[in-house]
Amino acid sequence: MKNILFFLQLSFASALILISCSKEPINPELSNEVPTACNTPSKFAVSTLINDNIVQINWDKTSGGSWEIQYGPQGFEIGTGTIVDFTPESSSISGLTPTIDYDFYIRTKCGEGIFSAWFGPVALGTERTACVSRTNVSPVRLATDPTRINIS
Repeated sequence: MKNILFFLQLSFASALILISCSKEPINPELSNEVPTACNTPSKFAVSTLINDNIVQINWDKTSGGSWEIQYGPQGFEIGTGTIVDFTPESSSISGLTPTIDYDFYIRTKCGEGIFSAWFGPVALGTERTACVSRTNVSPVRLATDPTRINIS
Protein backbone atom coordinates (compact mmCIF):
# COMPACT_ATOMS: atom_id res chain seq x y z
CA MET A 1 0.00 0.00 0.00
CA LYS A 2 2.87 2.38 0.80
CA ASN A 3 4.40 1.75 -2.62
CA ILE A 4 1.09 2.51 -4.35
CA LEU A 5 0.69 5.74 -2.39
CA PHE A 6 4.28 6.73 -3.22
CA PHE A 7 3.70 5.92 -6.89
CA LEU A 8 0.53 8.06 -6.93
CA GLN A 9 2.31 10.99 -5.29
CA LEU A 10 5.22 10.68 -7.69
CA SER A 11 2.83 10.46 -10.65
CA PHE A 12 0.96 13.55 -9.47
CA ALA A 13 4.19 15.51 -9.01
CA SER A 14 5.42 14.42 -12.42
CA ALA A 15 2.13 15.43 -14.03
CA LEU A 16 2.36 18.88 -12.44
CA ILE A 17 5.84 19.31 -13.83
CA LEU A 18 4.83 18.13 -17.30
CA ILE A 19 1.79 20.38 -17.55
CA SER A 20 3.67 23.44 -16.45
CA CYS A 21 4.01 26.16 -19.03
CA SER A 22 6.77 24.66 -21.11
CA LYS A 23 6.68 22.50 -24.19
CA GLU A 24 8.83 19.41 -24.38
CA PRO A 25 12.03 20.26 -26.26
CA ILE A 26 12.15 18.93 -29.78
CA ASN A 27 14.87 18.39 -32.30
CA PRO A 28 15.11 21.72 -34.22
CA GLU A 29 15.70 19.77 -37.44
CA LEU A 30 12.20 18.25 -37.09
CA SER A 31 10.50 21.55 -36.31
CA ASN A 32 8.59 23.54 -38.92
CA GLU A 33 9.41 26.74 -37.07
CA VAL A 34 12.55 28.62 -38.03
CA PRO A 35 14.47 29.32 -34.80
CA THR A 36 15.62 32.91 -34.30
CA ALA A 37 17.44 34.81 -31.60
CA CYS A 38 14.44 37.13 -31.44
CA ASN A 39 12.95 37.14 -27.93
CA THR A 40 9.20 37.27 -27.39
CA PRO A 41 8.13 39.85 -24.78
CA SER A 42 7.49 38.11 -21.46
CA LYS A 43 4.98 40.59 -20.05
CA PHE A 44 2.16 42.44 -21.82
CA ALA A 45 -0.60 44.63 -20.36
CA VAL A 46 -3.47 46.59 -21.90
CA SER A 47 -5.47 49.16 -19.94
CA THR A 48 -9.21 49.57 -19.98
CA LEU A 49 -10.55 52.12 -22.45
CA ILE A 50 -9.62 55.72 -21.72
CA ASN A 51 -12.07 58.33 -23.08
CA ASP A 52 -13.92 55.44 -24.79
CA ASN A 53 -11.32 54.99 -27.56
CA ILE A 54 -7.71 54.82 -26.24
CA VAL A 55 -5.73 52.10 -24.43
CA GLN A 56 -2.36 52.31 -22.71
CA ILE A 57 0.03 49.51 -23.65
CA ASN A 58 2.83 48.24 -21.39
CA TRP A 59 5.22 45.38 -22.08
CA ASP A 60 8.63 43.96 -21.25
CA LYS A 61 10.89 46.26 -23.26
CA THR A 62 13.99 44.13 -22.63
CA SER A 63 13.08 41.80 -25.52
CA GLY A 64 14.22 44.23 -28.22
CA GLY A 65 14.10 47.77 -29.60
CA SER A 66 10.87 47.76 -31.59
CA TRP A 67 7.66 45.75 -31.58
CA GLU A 68 4.44 45.13 -33.47
CA ILE A 69 1.10 45.00 -31.74
CA GLN A 70 -1.81 43.39 -33.53
CA TYR A 71 -5.35 43.87 -32.33
CA GLY A 72 -8.88 43.10 -33.40
CA PRO A 73 -12.27 41.96 -32.13
CA GLN A 74 -12.00 39.31 -29.42
CA GLY A 75 -11.18 35.91 -30.98
CA PHE A 76 -9.84 37.35 -34.26
CA GLU A 77 -7.36 35.26 -36.26
CA ILE A 78 -3.71 36.39 -36.23
CA GLY A 79 -2.98 38.07 -39.55
CA THR A 80 -6.44 39.62 -39.86
CA GLY A 81 -6.05 42.30 -37.18
CA THR A 82 -4.73 45.84 -37.24
CA ILE A 83 -0.94 46.07 -36.79
CA VAL A 84 0.72 49.04 -35.09
CA ASP A 85 4.50 49.55 -34.82
CA PHE A 86 5.80 50.40 -31.34
CA THR A 87 9.07 51.70 -29.91
CA PRO A 88 10.08 52.03 -26.25
CA GLU A 89 8.54 55.52 -26.29
CA SER A 90 5.16 54.30 -27.67
CA SER A 91 2.45 53.63 -25.15
CA SER A 92 -1.06 53.94 -26.57
CA ILE A 93 -3.48 52.97 -29.32
CA SER A 94 -6.34 55.29 -30.21
CA GLY A 95 -9.37 55.08 -32.46
CA LEU A 96 -10.93 52.07 -30.75
CA THR A 97 -14.69 51.48 -30.60
CA PRO A 98 -16.17 51.30 -27.08
CA THR A 99 -18.73 48.63 -28.02
CA ILE A 100 -16.08 46.14 -29.22
CA ASP A 101 -14.20 43.75 -26.93
CA TYR A 102 -10.63 43.61 -28.28
CA ASP A 103 -7.76 41.12 -28.11
CA PHE A 104 -4.16 42.34 -28.39
CA TYR A 105 -0.98 40.47 -29.36
CA ILE A 106 2.64 41.65 -29.37
CA ARG A 107 5.85 40.46 -31.02
CA THR A 108 9.42 41.74 -31.14
CA LYS A 109 10.84 43.06 -34.42
CA CYS A 110 14.46 41.93 -34.66
CA GLY A 111 15.29 43.02 -38.18
CA GLU A 112 13.85 43.25 -41.64
CA GLY A 113 11.33 40.41 -41.81
CA ILE A 114 12.59 38.84 -38.55
CA PHE A 115 10.10 38.62 -35.68
CA SER A 116 9.54 36.72 -32.46
CA ALA A 117 6.43 34.62 -31.98
CA TRP A 118 3.20 36.49 -31.23
CA PHE A 119 2.44 36.75 -27.49
CA GLY A 120 -1.16 37.05 -26.37
CA PRO A 121 -4.05 37.40 -26.43
CA VAL A 122 -4.53 40.12 -23.85
CA ALA A 123 -8.00 41.60 -23.41
CA LEU A 124 -8.84 45.14 -22.36
CA GLY A 125 -7.89 45.79 -18.74
CA THR A 126 -5.74 42.68 -18.35
CA GLU A 127 -2.11 41.60 -18.21
CA ARG A 128 -0.36 38.44 -19.33
CA THR A 129 3.01 37.14 -18.18
CA ALA A 130 4.83 34.31 -19.93
CA CYS A 131 5.32 31.13 -17.99
CA VAL A 132 8.84 30.21 -17.09
CA SER A 133 9.98 26.65 -17.73
CA ARG A 134 10.79 24.69 -14.62
CA THR A 135 14.28 23.21 -14.54
CA ASN A 136 16.22 20.98 -12.17
CA VAL A 137 13.06 19.59 -10.56
CA SER A 138 13.61 16.41 -8.62
CA PRO A 139 11.31 14.34 -6.39
CA VAL A 140 13.02 12.63 -3.42
CA ARG A 141 11.38 10.02 -1.20
CA LEU A 142 11.60 10.90 2.48
CA ALA A 143 13.82 8.54 4.45
CA THR A 144 11.61 8.91 7.53
CA ASP A 145 8.34 8.21 5.65
CA PRO A 146 8.64 6.33 2.35
CA THR A 147 5.04 7.25 1.43
CA ARG A 148 5.95 10.94 1.08
CA ILE A 149 8.18 12.86 -1.29
CA ASN A 150 9.83 16.26 -1.35
CA ILE A 151 10.05 18.08 -4.65
CA SER A 152 12.86 20.54 -5.11
